[in-house]
Amino acid sequence: MPVEISYREARNNFATVLDRVVDDCEVIVIRRPGKKKVALIDTAELSRLLENLNLLKSQEDRCPVNSVVAFDN
Repeated sequence: MPVEISYREARNNFATVLDRVVDDCEVIVIRRPGKKKVALIDTAELSRLLENLNLLKSQEDRCPVNSVVAFDN
């Protein structure tokens, strides 16, 4: 589960925050006043997520749910 911290906390402890992301495989979400949140994620984890997404997309292309035909017995 991602950990949420404020922009100020991230800025004041930037090196520690980055270490948590890399060393502990933690996803950290940074809340910014008046702006969308931003997530910090380890690059190896991001690569795994993107690869899984690509696999799911290619699987959908091979057998899209909308084209499944039901047969009555």
